[in-house]
Formats: sequence, structure tokens, C-alpha cells
Amino acid sequence: MIPAIGIKNFEMNSNNVEFTAPDGTTVLSLRAETGSNKQECLASLSENRLGVFPADIYCASRTVQLADGRSHAGVYLHLFLVAAPDPDFAYWVNVYQEGAKLDGAPRKCDMPGCNDQT
Repeated sequence: MIPAIGIKNFEMNSNNVEFTAPDGTTVLSLRAETGSNKQECLASLSENRLGVFPADIYCASRTVQLADGRSHAGVYLHLFLVAAPDPDFAYWVNVYQEGAKLDGAPRKCDMPGCNDQT
């Protein structure tokens, strides 16, 4: 049996997040592979550097298809900000997803499946 991974700390910075700005709100998003498709996910802000304090944080399960053609399960994180952060921002977010087996690096979620709930 593969042991589950506990809480993981992810860094969100301009190199690994997507920026969107719907309705004047800045949203930072990233994905990390965990090997779990469980919806039970918890996220909390650990700290930030040169960032606007988030208005909200969102964590959910996403299964995406990567270039290898296989499905990869993981977490999808969003930070909702009331203004754009400094260009050199960084946020550290503590994340727990039930059943996580992998410790994937955070990356932009720009592949099929990211914006679709699975």
C-alpha cells in the first residue's frame, strides 16, 4: 500500500500560476499532481511576499490529460485577490488532499481538464 502524503506547502509565484482578472478580481491558479481524485481538499495561506492578502482561497480535485495522453489526478488551487499583486509576489499555501500519493510540482493549469470539474 502506498502511504498517503500529509500537508504539502506549495509556492505560488509568477512562474507557475495563471493570472485571470474577471470582474476586477485577480485570480491566481495552479495545479499539482497528487495521484488522488478525492474532492476532500483543504488549503490555507501560510505566508506571502509582496502580495495582496487573498480575499478567498479555493481548492478542488482536477484530473487532466497531459501530453503523454494519460489522465493525471491532482489539486487545482485558486487565490482570489482584490487587486493585482506586485510582479515579484509569492504566496505559500498549505494544502491537504485526501488520498494524495504523489508530491507533484506546482504548474500552470493550461491543459485539457483544468477548467472542467471531474
